[in-house]
Amino acid sequence: MARNVAVHPLAIVGIADHHTRVRRGGAPQAAAQPAVGLLLGTRRGQNCNVMDSADLAYEDTGTAVVIQESQVEAKRALTQAVFPDYDVLGWYTIGAQVGALHARIHESMAAMVDSPLFLLMQPLGVGAESARTGESTSAGEGAAARGDNPSPNPTPDANPNPNPNPNPN
Repeated sequence: MARNVAVHPLAIVGIADHHTRVRRGGAPQAAAQPAVGLLLGTRRGQNCNVMDSADLAYEDTGTAVVIQESQVEAKRALTQAVFPDYDVLGWYTIGAQVGALHARIHESMAAMVDSPLFLLMQPLGVGAESARTGESTSAGEGAAARGDNPSPNPTPDANPNPNPNPNPN
């Protein structure tokens, strides 16, 4: 079990990029599926340094999650070819709370990775609904649901420039 976990910004950017590609249809998986991937880095005793991330394809049967071990091993080998000290530390997904799908994924990962880490990243605007359906709300909707004002301008459609002519000359 890791006592100290540090996550490098490159890993965070990779996770955010994967989430964006899935939501915008630029990934092989369905946009309704949560982005899931591997956490790569080093483990020294109880200290883990997550240095990078990698996309992971999976299939949810409803009772189990199927992750091809060959896919995990291929990503491990590619990473270790460049960074020999790195290994697969665990996995990540995007959401607001842990659910049954996450338990099934963790069970699958535990068969391939000793004591896998689990990172649940919640970007701004991803609400509790995303943990179940993989769908997210926009940042404004998430802020509105909390009662926050997402913009300092309370009327975003109002023209802040009272001069209707953009060229004053």
